[in-house]
Amino acid sequence: HRDLHSFPTRRSSDLVKALAEKGADLNKKTSEGWTPLLNAISLHKPEIVQFLQASKVDPNQKTPGGAPAIVFAARKQQSSIVKLLIDAGADVNGTDQRGWTALMACAETGDKHGAAVLLSSGAKVGLKNTDFKVTVLKMAEDMGYDAVAELIRNPDRARAEAEKPEQADSDSQPDSSKLTMSQWKKQVAPFNANSFDFKQRLLSEEEFKKRFGPPFETQKLGEQAMWYYKCSDGLIQLVIEAAFIEQQGVVIKDVNEQSLHGEPRPAEAPKKN
Repeated sequence: HRDLHSFPTRRSSDLVKALAEKGADLNKKTSEGWTPLLNAISLHKPEIVQFLQASKVDPNQKTPGGAPAIVFAARKQQSSIVKLLIDAGADVNGTDQRGWTALMACAETGDKHGAAVLLSSGAKVGLKNTDFKVTVLKMAEDMGYDAVAELIRNPDRARAEAEKPEQADSDSQPDSSKLTMSQWKKQVAPFNANSFDFKQRLLSEEEFKKRFGPPFETQKLGEQAMWYYKCSDGLIQLVIEAAFIEQQGVVIKDVNEQSLHGEPRPAEAPKKN
């Protein structure tokens, strides 16, 4: 049996159109609360989102977790879909249950083009969420996304950037080799359970590596995974709770440094109390 919720796995906008022509409910939710629009965003299908918006689907739908469609798309760095949702009437300043807006999501992930689209469409820069409790400018600065911060400071530049086609944004993934160990530790602090900046908003392994880049080397010792990143002045070892990765996301238990002045030490298993 085919329905509108099965189309993403078939990669077919024609199927969506055919079912819609037969009177399928374009706003219908699954038992888990997902709609055709949210599924299309999840699998980055702008052509299906465009068809659904042309069919007058509600652009302000929310995920089962309470995130507006535009925030959901921004978190996935899908600026073309963000633009389609805005054109269809989505609330550019809509928030999830913790006060996150789409612009905040772009500031957190370093999505320059997404931020430009939102800023040029009236996204507010003075709002704060309950996690970071800072403005989007401070968030972008703290995360090291200078290009996004510059757009927030300069509306004219944001409008010019928004006119450009969507493309892979090199600023969205920091190059650890160009950062000091101190800067790199600051980047991952929100995901370090022992940091005062820990926000308890976890990323999946795929999302973490997309955001920070893949480690150049990995190890597994007992229940801990060790991920290594090269910085400009040394080596960073992230100690990850391996058991949490698949079920909950990446939880950093510790961050260790090794200066370039000394020989890298082999990873040691965490000591038990």
